[in-house]
Amino acid sequence: MAIALLDYCDGTGTIYSATSSSMDSTGADFLIAVVSAYNSPIDPSAFSDNRGNSWSVLCSHTGINNQSIFYCKNPTSVGVGHTFTYTKGFAVYPSIGGYAWSGVDLAENFSTNNTSVRSSVTVGSVTSGADYSLFFLTVGTGHTITLSSISGGFTTLSNITGGSAQYQGLHTAYKIQTVAGSRTENPTATFSGTQNIGASMGSFLQSSSSGGGGGSSTPTAGTQVYPFRQFVEADFGSAGGSATIHPLYAN
Repeated sequence: MAIALLDYCDGTGTIYSATSSSMDSTGADFLIAVVSAYNSPIDPSAFSDNRGNSWSVLCSHTGINNQSIFYCKNPTSVGVGHTFTYTKGFAVYPSIGGYAWSGVDLAENFSTNNTSVRSSVTVGSVTSGADYSLFFLTVGTGHTITLSSISGGFTTLSNITGGSAQYQGLHTAYKIQTVAGSRTENPTATFSGTQNIGASMGSFLQSSSSGGGGGSSTPTAGTQVYPFRQFVEADFGSAGGSATIHPLYAN
């Protein structure tokens, strides 16, 4: 079974809280959720879904625009009416999205860097560990600028333009590779104007039962274990920066 997007949802709310619309996650073996908020690190304890699944933080970055990518492998509860919520006791202007997938594996590397404010963002090349992988891009922005395009053959999902003094922009897109040997993506997201922009992208392998990927899930210290997922993240809110690679593994 190849990787497939089953459904997705997104939403905003008040300056304190965001709740998505509902989706049908029936049949999902992997969930992704994204929170975009202003000027305050994302608090994992403030995030939940209405089906009580257990979530892990894949990656977070802080600055003017803050984002966290949450994931849930083999959720215990899926179905119709699935929603996602982020709530804080002070103003964080959040937006939120949830995405249901089938046929996805789990394991990753990721890196972070910071650069200047601009009107477009190229996160950086990401290379998957096998053919036919999923690439998931998420971009958080300040208010008023609109998404003009995402290059590289990516399909746009959430497309929330930030509301002035209301909520952060949230834009997500994905690509499932269909050509053997083509394992690297480096899309550019272009906007209508200049703002603080934070962006993240990861590649996700097929599960071993999907006919691709596969391999050992038990890591050896100091080595990368196939299959792996590579994650690249950029926060375009300040000048300067650095990059660090962090290999992570999942049982």
